Amino acid sequence: MLQEKYEYCKCGSGLKYKFCHMKLHLATGEKRLQASHELYLKQWEHTSSFFYEKGYYKWMAEQLSHINPEVILDIGCGSGYGIVELINQFGDQINLLSLEENRECIKTAQKNILRHCGVDCSVSERIIVKHHMSSHSYDHEPINFTELANINLIESDLLTDPHLGDIKNYFGEFDLITIWLIGSHNLRDECKQIHRNQYRLQVQNKVYDLADIFLKKGGVLNIVDRGELPSNQHLIDDIINSHRDQAKGTGLDVKGVEFIEYEEPDIGISLKIVPGSSGRVVENPTKSFSSIIVEKK
Repeated sequence: MLQEKYEYCKCGSGLKYKFCHMKLHLATGEKRLQASHELYLKQWEHTSSFFYEKGYYKWMAEQLSHINPEVILDIGCGSGYGIVELINQFGDQINLLSLEENRECIKTAQKNILRHCGVDCSVSERIIVKHHMSSHSYDHEPINFTELANINLIESDLLTDPHLGDIKNYFGEFDLITIWLIGSHNLRDECKQIHRNQYRLQVQNKVYDLADIFLKKGGVLNIVDRGELPSNQHLIDDIINSHRDQAKGTGLDVKGVEFIEYEEPDIGISLKIVPGSSGRVVENPTKSFSSIIVEKK
C-alpha cells in the first residue's frame, strides 16, 4: 500500500516518502531498475557523506598504512569517499580499478573524487540490461583497457561479469583488493542471475575467490564490515573465524582485525549488523566497523 507522499518513508531512511521509495513504487517496466539505482544512491549519499565527515573512511585507509600498493582493485565505489581516502593515503599516482554495478553511484563517485582530490576518473559504462516480465538480467561489454587512466570506475556486476579474467590479464597481479561496506539496491533480488539472499556473503565469497587469483604473493585483501563491537576475545575470534571459513580452500591467510565504534546519521541507509560464525544476534548493540586484513601466502 502506498503512503502519503509527505509522510516519513516506512523503510526507516528518515526521508519523506515522496523523496524516498515513492518513485520506485510508482515505476513500471524498464524504469524500475533505474529508479532503484537512484533511490539507493540518494540514501547512501546521506550515509556515506556522514561517514566521510566523521573520518571513518580515513580510519579504514589508515589500517593499510603498513603496505605501499601500486595497483589496487576496489569492489563497490559507492559514493566515492572510500576511493578519496585511498588516494589521500597512497597518492594520486596509484593505479586503481573500481567495479560498481550501480551506474548512478559511478556518476556521483566521479564527481566526489574530482571535488575532493582533483582527480578526473576514467568511467566505463558497459552493462547491458535485459528486461523481462518481472525481472532483469545483465550482459557486459568487454572492458576497453585503452581508455583507462590512473583511477578508473568500471560498471560491472561482480557476480555475473564474464570478463573479470581480462582484468588480471591486463594488470597482472594486484597489491591490494578492498571491499568496504558492501551493499546493494532494492531490486537486486529481481536479477535472474543471482539471489539477494545473503547478498553480502555471496559477494564476499566471490571476492575471496578473486583475491586468491588476482593478488600477488604478500598482497592484501581488506574487508570492512559492520557488526557488534566485540567486548571480549571470544567475540573477536568469532569474526576472525567467520572469515577463515570464507578463506578455506584458498591461499589466503586471515591475519587479524581492528575495530572502531561508529554512529549512524539520522537520514540514510541504516547498516545491518552482520553476525559472526556463531550467528550471535544482539538487540541494540554498540555498533562497530571491523577492518579484516587477509594476506596472500
